[in-house]
Amino acid sequence: MTAITELRLALTGLDTNPEVWTSERLLRRRIKATGTEPTDRIHDAWFRDFTDPDRVWAIEVELSRKFGDGRLLRAMTAALDTAERHGLAGVLYFVRGASLFRAVEDTAARLAHKRGVESLANLEIHDLDTTLTRKGVI
Repeated sequence: MTAITELRLALTGLDTNPEVWTSERLLRRRIKATGTEPTDRIHDAWFRDFTDPDRVWAIEVELSRKFGDGRLLRAMTAALDTAERHGLAGVLYFVRGASLFRAVEDTAARLAHKRGVESLANLEIHDLDTTLTRKGVI
């Protein structure tokens, strides 16, 4: 089972309603239906917040470090910018491993600094395996 599928099960259970969890495949299909080429980053999924159904979050799952020439910074910037353009609440990053978690945190701090804020209110970083374990998926 893929990490994204495991995360979907952890967050939504067996609910397959695309209004609750919209997969990357469905997001791509929506763009294709418009007849345009994707110009935005395609998130791994969109997830409707159970605590506030008016909020939808972009989901990003990072399993390995993006090295070289600011790739992680560009990827995180694109994920946040795309979420903002689509009126989403923000981005939930789920990362695997302590070193990757630190890298994403450090990159988020740099991005916040570039944007002139102390922290990014529209970004949350979570440990993927802790989330999966807490929800009983692994």
